[in-house]
Amino acid sequence: QTVVKSGLHDAMFGQQVCRTKVIADDVVATSWIIHPHSTFRTRWDIIQGAILIYVACVVPFRVGMRAPAEGTIYLVELVIDMLFIIDIGLNF
Repeated sequence: QTVVKSGLHDAMFGQQVCRTKVIADDVVATSWIIHPHSTFRTRWDIIQGAILIYVACVVPFRVGMRAPAEGTIYLVELVIDMLFIIDIGLNF
């Protein structure tokens, strides 16, 4: 195991150990884990919580009033959808 130290890495993942697994004789798989108490993870969770509150309020209104997202709101909701997809990737 090797300890990876860099400013960006520490901000996103905390000081973690790079875990390696030998799959074959010459192939090594590396897994990076975001530390649950890192600043990046805390900020990410707060942003995701705020987005969830927004979606919980706006989606029922849009469905009930049949109000489509148009213009700038459409772009905002597209970014929100992309953040949810990124969140799925970060959690697995």
